[in-house]
Amino acid sequence: MWGILYILMGVTGFLISRRGGNAANTALFILQLLLNAAWTPVFFAAHAPAAALAILLAMLLCAGWLAARLNKENRTSAYLLLPYLLWLLFAGYLNAGIWWIN
Repeated sequence: MWGILYILMGVTGFLISRRGGNAANTALFILQLLLNAAWTPVFFAAHAPAAALAILLAMLLCAGWLAARLNKENRTSAYLLLPYLLWLLFAGYLNAGIWWIN
């Protein structure tokens, strides 16, 4: 699943950069990628589901805000982020469940 999501995010990143690279959109895109990279070691290596959930919520906010901004400028880019947003919601549900149980 992540392969497909990364392809869609890559196309979104390309479309953002092709349109002149709006600084706010670029920053949100990079921030959500950094948060995405941080989640795995925090959840799996550090065994810190509460911290991972906080990262995931920040990731969801960044990606959602980016999608909302892109919807005004380039709907294709916004639609390409929808599967990612849905996956983040599902991952958040699982992460919250693991945090709650532990």
